Amino acid sequence: MDTREAKNSLDKPYSVYEIHLGSWKRANEDKFMSYIDLAEDLVKYLKEMNFTHVEFMPIMEYPYDPSWGYQLTGYFAPTSRFGKPEDFKLFQSG
Repeated sequence: MDTREAKNSLDKPYSVYEIHLGSWKRANEDKFMSYIDLAEDLVKYLKEMNFTHVEFMPIMEYPYDPSWGYQLTGYFAPTSRFGKPEDFKLFQSG
């Protein structure tokens, strides 16, 4: 909290990376990466590329993989496609 103003100040440039977790990177051709693996790889990538902000495309539950999450069925929790909701919390510590 002490550094929030300096890091998120509106008078500094920022770069937003928009991402859909299911299509960013795959564990293999048929399997999604887990939140745990995504958090490690994605945070590393974002830091290397000097992005300051991340916009996740919908992460709520949805019935059809190719829809990228725009046909939501569960508004209050991350999809189970990538792991447990508790694992999604790993993104906050990056």
